Amino acid sequence: MKILETNLKKGIVKVLPEDLDDLWHLYNIISIGDRVYAYTSREVKPEGEYARPKGGERIRVFLGVKVEKVSWDKSLNRLRVLGRICEAPEDLNITGFHHTLNILPNRPLTIEKDRWLKHEIDRLKRASKPRVKPIIVVAIDDEEYCIAILRQYGIEVKVEERTRIPGKLEAEKR
Repeated sequence: MKILETNLKKGIVKVLPEDLDDLWHLYNIISIGDRVYAYTSREVKPEGEYARPKGGERIRVFLGVKVEKVSWDKSLNRLRVLGRICEAPEDLNITGFHHTLNILPNRPLTIEKDRWLKHEIDRLKRASKPRVKPIIVVAIDDEEYCIAILRQYGIEVKVEERTRIPGKLEAEKR
């Protein structure tokens, strides 16, 4: 993770997550009540006398959300931050509505807290240090095998399959 900007007096940290481990760190740092700012897409419906009620277009917009819920989905490689919009362009008139920010690797975001705790800052610093190469674990048995990678959030299983090795009566097939 790259720390792009830090201003702890104002309670602001801007980061660039680079992989799934970084999203896991952010999942553990972002709390209910924080404000998270990022680019997202939002459907905007046209207003007016002759506007279609179902018609709308999706636009890219920079939003701030006051966090109500944070969820981390390692299978989809994303972090979801749900909350009420606290900052948005005035012409959209969407402040106060709910929105979910999908935080993905290589997309910057800004986290604003009333007070940063020491362990949160330490975790950010730890996540921004260069990492060693991942450890690959291979477990082999006579009936199955598993290949996994040790990550900061746990073990990521890449392949796990059962095999059948010929028995002692089928020595030529071994």
